[in-house]
Amino acid sequence: MGTNSHARATSRTGAGLRNTAIAVTTAVVAGVGWLGWQVVSNEQVPVAGAASCEADPITVTVAPVLEELMEQAADHLAARAGCINLEVTDATVAQVQDGLDELEEQDRDAALPDLWVPSSPAWRTVLQRLDYTGRVEVPALATSPVGLASGRDGAAPASWLETLASDQLVMSDPSADGASAHALTAALSEGVALGEVQNKVVPMAQTFGERVTSGVEVTTNADELLAGESWLVPITERDFVIARRGNEALRWSAPATGSPMLSYPLVASRAQTGMTMGTGSLDPVRAAADEIAEFFATDAVLDEITDTYLRGPDGAPLPDEAGPPAVELLDEASAPEADAVLRNFQVLTVPSSLLAVIDASESMNLVAAGGQTRMDFAVNAALTALDAFPGHARIGMWAFSTDQGRAGKDWVELAPLRRLDAPADGGGKHLKFLREQSNVLPTLIRGGTGLYDTVLAGYSQAMRDYNENYYNTLVILTDGANDDPSSISLQTLLKELRSMHDPASPVRIVAVGISQEADMAALGKMAEATSGGAFLAEQPQDILTVLATSLLTRG
Repeated sequence: MGTNSHARATSRTGAGLRNTAIAVTTAVVAGVGWLGWQVVSNEQVPVAGAASCEADPITVTVAPVLEELMEQAADHLAARAGCINLEVTDATVAQVQDGLDELEEQDRDAALPDLWVPSSPAWRTVLQRLDYTGRVEVPALATSPVGLASGRDGAAPASWLETLASDQLVMSDPSADGASAHALTAALSEGVALGEVQNKVVPMAQTFGERVTSGVEVTTNADELLAGESWLVPITERDFVIARRGNEALRWSAPATGSPMLSYPLVASRAQTGMTMGTGSLDPVRAAADEIAEFFATDAVLDEITDTYLRGPDGAPLPDEAGPPAVELLDEASAPEADAVLRNFQVLTVPSSLLAVIDASESMNLVAAGGQTRMDFAVNAALTALDAFPGHARIGMWAFSTDQGRAGKDWVELAPLRRLDAPADGGGKHLKFLREQSNVLPTLIRGGTGLYDTVLAGYSQAMRDYNENYYNTLVILTDGANDDPSSISLQTLLKELRSMHDPASPVRIVAVGISQEADMAALGKMAEATSGGAFLAEQPQDILTVLATSLLTRG
């Protein structure tokens, strides 16, 4: 990304990351363009590499920052006896993904480059979508630590986990920007559990998705940060050194725990980890990778890497004359966990449409964990969830128990399904109205658990309110089992749910048990009938993990 199009907030109108205007820096047109060598009138068209080498081409897609060096490698290998013909294109991981998405599914495999030097650890999620792991031929051709650019000293929070929760953090697309990808995953290196990191990612991803869908595109370079500004922009050491020369107000900042290291590996794309097609000439991709690795390991090339303010593969610090910041390095995060965070971020950017149906039966007055009642738990879970969603999320709320509504109905609507930023009846925004209605829930406790009739009615309403631009969900919070003697049976409910569920326009049930007495078996069957999920939440904050996990079931 060079000195990079990093997003920066321009206004703040609420709490949390909802306050931050996030830039959309991925260029779809450029994402398609990287495939230009691959499909032009059904013929391969070289982009780089010496024409004098007539060997079968080996396609290489490389991070833009290393494009010039890779082209030098192509010229070097083409001029040797037994030449290797490298066709080099440059692209970010986001551009590679966008290019693949423009193709028919059956064409994507062939469109992958033979070798890839990605610009972000998100490369693994791109290959996983095509059922590849990729074979890492060289762990790093170059490296660069990741920190935070700001307009004042000491701006970084104490940890990367706190950074994720900061309303000063300004994220770019982690597939386009490796520094932003590491900002998302660095807390894993601090020893934070995956679930806790994911909880912090939920509001950030939802807000990022809001900016994308609303068309907000406010970009800035890191060197445009003004003195005293406290925005936190993920940035590599290389980009910081370059930007600092044009902006003396720019300050490097990083949590006391240290900085993650962005690496530029050399990957055989259409391969599985540890899989070898052959050796030497029997595996031309591996042979090319060996030659590229040898070229990049020469003293002359290592000097050129340093001259571009990248570190070598060993991560040794830049010379003092380059003016690098002081950096303490974090250990590398677990690859499977980092992949999960990056994959989940992509999925969680899809805006949410959620009808919450909350148990108000008499058993909700029983004491739950921490001395609070089960209803207190439900209210706190609802308020926690509301904090996670940006203004464009659509949220509605019902309460249910036997005879809760009029004419023998087991449910009552507390708030219709509307955008949180929509005007509410009586003034204010829908978000404020939902908060008020959440606090009304304890006053509605009465009767038994009229679960089955309510689920059927709620699912029918969610189907009527379906919006194809959203991830549509019916969320049920309950502490028990259906005990309404006049209700439909579980078998009838499941039959009705299966008949209504439409995979082309899916509404999924996310069933949340909030006590050990919750009928998780029945909840699981309801969720399964709609390709949803059932979960037991032991603390109110677990609702974020539940919602994140449920969003990931969209496939």
